[in-house]
Amino acid sequence: KVTLKEFDLKVLFKSRMSNLNLRGGAGLSARYMTVRAPTATFDVTTPAGVVTVGGDIYITSAISIGLDFSTRTAMITETFDKTSYDGTLRLDTHF
Repeated sequence: KVTLKEFDLKVLFKSRMSNLNLRGGAGLSARYMTVRAPTATFDVTTPAGVVTVGGDIYITSAISIGLDFSTRTAMITETFDKTSYDGTLRLDTHF
């Protein structure tokens, strides 16, 4: 059984051009992972640096579709969670 809790704190730069919104940024992340096997349990806390890029396309003034990519790199060497990559597809509403 694997349990993962994570949080990110990022600073983003946003650029809006008509119906296209681009963003990029960096920040800090922390992962709290617990791996339970029949013979052992591993609890790992991993601080990491995070870099993200993404964008949105506005369909209307109230609805947009977005795509984000992130990479996280561990700041410590005593972890089995060295690097991770994430992709997110979003549907946002604005009001």
